[in-house]
Amino acid sequence: MKTLHTMTRYFEEYKIRQDTDGMFNVQDIIDAFNERENSNKRLDHFWENNKSGLVRFLLSWAREERIKIDVLETKFGVDLSKNLNSGFNFSDKEIKDISAIKLAKAMKVYKTSRRKGEPTKRVSGVLMLKIAGWLSPEFESLLYSMAWDGLIKVRHFMGDNTQKFTDAIMKRFHGYYGERAYERFMNKANSHLLGLPPLKYKTNRVRDVMTEDQLLVADKVFDQMAVLLDEGYVVTESGFDQALSNRPNLVNEDGINLGDYIREINGLS
Repeated sequence: MKTLHTMTRYFEEYKIRQDTDGMFNVQDIIDAFNERENSNKRLDHFWENNKSGLVRFLLSWAREERIKIDVLETKFGVDLSKNLNSGFNFSDKEIKDISAIKLAKAMKVYKTSRRKGEPTKRVSGVLMLKIAGWLSPEFESLLYSMAWDGLIKVRHFMGDNTQKFTDAIMKRFHGYYGERAYERFMNKANSHLLGLPPLKYKTNRVRDVMTEDQLLVADKVFDQMAVLLDEGYVVTESGFDQALSNRPNLVNEDGINLGDYIREINGLS
């Protein structure tokens, strides 16, 4: 099981942190709106305003998606199965004592914690859009694609091939370039993938500016380049550049042609 990581993505020029479980840092969302619109919205206002409507939304969502049904019925005393065919109506009496915050936490769509001494509040994609809609309908529409794309998952799961590529770089070139080998050759790869000059971004932050499509390509390239390095098809910096440019006419240290090797591993020989 992979460790939970926090990654940065961008909405316009604003940084939005998202964890690899899909949860968004809600304060980043509100701060982006306030700066963009010169406003002063606060998260506690969201929970306080239209409390009954928010509780009804959360209960209906839980019922529809079967989210923690047993837990919610036990903890909050509401019969979700009884209301299943009642037009999604919950009476004022049923919900008057239910806290929207506690309900969201019980559903695991709102989580609070402390990281490096600072309080962190995270929300799921659905709740993020609910908050964005409360901020303004226009703002919600701008964030809609962010809530549903697969960017954060792609970033997270390409980590294996990134590490494989890193290890291959250091094994092959550490003797020539020392600890700078990683930055030198990873930067070449990132620049090639993004079509940008070298050193446009710090090496360890490049994934923050890649699109989902670029990340998927990078994952494949890193995997392939690691094999070329490990198998001796790339042994020099010029060979590295040639392989990145997708014009490999390479022979490894044992004299085996790259084309023959590719056909062999794909069962085509």
